[in-house]
Amino acid sequence: MQHSNLGASSSKRWMNCTASPSLIDTLDPDLRDGSSIYAEEGSAAHCLAELVVDEIARNIDAGLDPSDNVMEAQIVGTVLRKDDRTGEYAATVNPWTGRPYRGSTARSEYEFVADEEMQECVRFYAETILGYVDQCIGPPWVQSETRMYPVPGDPSIFGTTDCVVSDQVGGTIWVVDMKYGKGVKVTAPNNSQAMFYALGAVEEGEYGDQDIVNVVIIQPRVTFADGRRISDWRTTAGELRQWRAEALVPAIQATRSPALAKYQAGDWCRFCPAVALCPLMQEQAIRKAQEAFADDLDALPMEDAATVSLILPSADDPEAIAEALKVSAVLENWIERVRKLADTKILKHRVPVPGFKIVRKRTRRRWDNERDLIAELEEIGQLENATKIVPLTPSQMSKAGFDDEWISARSSKPQGGLEVVHETDSRNQVEEAESAFDIVELDTP
Repeated sequence: MQHSNLGASSSKRWMNCTASPSLIDTLDPDLRDGSSIYAEEGSAAHCLAELVVDEIARNIDAGLDPSDNVMEAQIVGTVLRKDDRTGEYAATVNPWTGRPYRGSTARSEYEFVADEEMQECVRFYAETILGYVDQCIGPPWVQSETRMYPVPGDPSIFGTTDCVVSDQVGGTIWVVDMKYGKGVKVTAPNNSQAMFYALGAVEEGEYGDQDIVNVVIIQPRVTFADGRRISDWRTTAGELRQWRAEALVPAIQATRSPALAKYQAGDWCRFCPAVALCPLMQEQAIRKAQEAFADDLDALPMEDAATVSLILPSADDPEAIAEALKVSAVLENWIERVRKLADTKILKHRVPVPGFKIVRKRTRRRWDNERDLIAELEEIGQLENATKIVPLTPSQMSKAGFDDEWISARSSKPQGGLEVVHETDSRNQVEEAESAFDIVELDTP
C-alpha cells in the first residue's frame, strides 16, 4: 500500500511512527492538508528565495559572475500571493525590474508583502549559497526547488529541496534547506528531512560513496549555540546510502505493511494532523485523565467537566512536575485536534454528535458605518465626547511609512514576564538572579 504523505518534511514522523500514514489517509482533506499563518509566511519567503537562487543559476549558465545583480533585487514591498489552484506562491512583480509578472493576477486568502526582515533573510540565504559556489573546484551546478528521489526505482517517495550546489569535479555537494520559522531551531546533524533531500541529490548526480555531502540548514531568524544562523553537517554519499538501507527503506516498508506498522509517540506528534484519531494518543490521554480526575470520567456530566478537581503532582517532586508538563503538552495538542475534528464533522459535514449542537457565536453590537457616525457626531457637536484618539502601534507606524529612527526614539520594548517552557525553545534562558528578583528602578539624586 502506497501513501500520499511519505514526504521529506514529515519523514521524522512516519519513520518513527510507521502507522501514522495510514491513519492520516483516512482524514478529511481539510484536516489532512491544514496549514497555519506561520507556515504560509514561510512558503511566501521561500518563493523569494527561489527567485534569487534562480538568478544565481541563470548567471552561471550565461557565463556571468554568479553574484551579478543578485543582491540588487528590491524585495521590500514585493507582494507574494498564493494561487488557490496550485497552492504555490508567486511574486506579482519581478524584484529586479519592478515589472509585473505575466499571469500574476490569481487571488487567494493568503497574501504577504515582503518587509525588511524578509529581505535580509533572503539576502543572507543568497550570500551563503554564493559562498558555496565560490568553493567549487569545477563548474558549479545550482538547482532550486528540485524534486528529489532518495530511493532509486521508487518514484512515489520524493521531496522538494530548496537548493543544491553541486561540484562534481571536486566531488562535493551542498544540500541546502531554508527554515524561515523562529519558534523551533532545526539542526542539520542526522536530520531525516535533510538526509532525505541529500540522498536524492546524491543519486541524481551519481556521486561515489567517498564524495563529500554538506547538509546545510539556514535559519536566518534564529541564532544557534555557536552564534551562527546556520546549522551544517558534513557526511558522505556512502554514509547516506547506509542510512537509507538501515533506516529509511525499512520504515517505508513498515508504512506499507499493517503487520509491521506501529504507533510511536514522540515530539513528531506535535505536527501530526491525525493526532486526534491516534489510538496510542487516545489511550495515553484517557489514562492520564482518568488518573487525574477525582470523579469517574465516563459518568461525568458535560456541564460539570470544567469544575472537576485534578490530582496534581507533588510540589516537592521536580521529576513528577516535568513528567506532568510533558503530559499536558500532549493533552493540549490532542484537545486542539479533537476540536478541529469535531468542527469539521459537525459544522462542515453536518454529522450529528450526541450531546452537542450547532449554535451562533456570541457577538457584540457594532456601528454600521463608522465614517457616517463620525460625521453625524461632529455635526451635533459630540465628537469629542464620543471618541478617543489612540496612536498606532510602533510596528503599525513603521509599516505606514514613518521613519524608524523617529519611532525608536519614542518607543521601547518592555521586558516580558517569566514563563516556563521546554529546553528546546529557541529563547535564551533567563539568568538565575534575574528570575529570582523583580527589576526595580530607583530614582537617583
